[in-house]
Amino acid sequence: MKILPPITHPWPERIARRHVPKPSVAEYGYRTYRPCLRWEFGFSCGFCLVHEMDLSLAVGRALMETEHFIPVHVRPDLANSYGNCFHACHACNHQRGTQPNRGPLGERLLNACDDLWEDHFEVVADEIRPRDRDPDATYTCDVYDLNDPAKVRMRQLRRKIIAAGLRAVEARALSVELREQDAALEEVDPDSLARRDEQLLASQRLWSLYEMFMEQLSWYAPVPWDADPLCRCESLSEDSELPTVLAVQLIDVDLP
Repeated sequence: MKILPPITHPWPERIARRHVPKPSVAEYGYRTYRPCLRWEFGFSCGFCLVHEMDLSLAVGRALMETEHFIPVHVRPDLANSYGNCFHACHACNHQRGTQPNRGPLGERLLNACDDLWEDHFEVVADEIRPRDRDPDATYTCDVYDLNDPAKVRMRQLRRKIIAAGLRAVEARALSVELREQDAALEEVDPDSLARRDEQLLASQRLWSLYEMFMEQLSWYAPVPWDADPLCRCESLSEDSELPTVLAVQLIDVDLP
């Protein structure tokens, strides 16, 4: 089973635009691009990196929207341009509002399709911080409020739940070992009932913890249950791939 990493680190590569959806000229036509954008950005915000499941667990539903990197009020002709559309969380989209692509001192607003996120940001204590006082990263961080307390809390929640779940997987392996020891003990010393009962009880407790944490780990599947079976450019199938920038960070959970 593959799950999200405890912490999604800044993308080590640019987001590759692999989808070519059918153009739309209707008002709000860009909304039809949503299935493409979800897969393109790995069901994650292209700016603060929160995953749809982070939002779902925090607020009860996935609040993801389409962010126009060049604002519609500046270039209305780019409203339905797929290359100008980014998968973004509600908070990042609304925090930016109408803030420009250039700051007051000429700082540039970064985007993960043109800029290597890893070169500009690092994760420190559940926060995404600009590297080396990078002015463009600082401006981008401020515009999208990448460390809004709610976003930091979502990163913290995922990190703790996944870490606890992985410990439970290790405990499950110990549980299997205890059961094997119990069986061996019964063959060698059938009168050692007290010791066998003690080991069996420990095994049962570990199994209960394991079941609970495996359920929690399943929450962090990288592809949400409602992933679109077909996107606007009709390129999706059952074995559609996540972007490399997220796929390389996924964790394989080995089931004992």
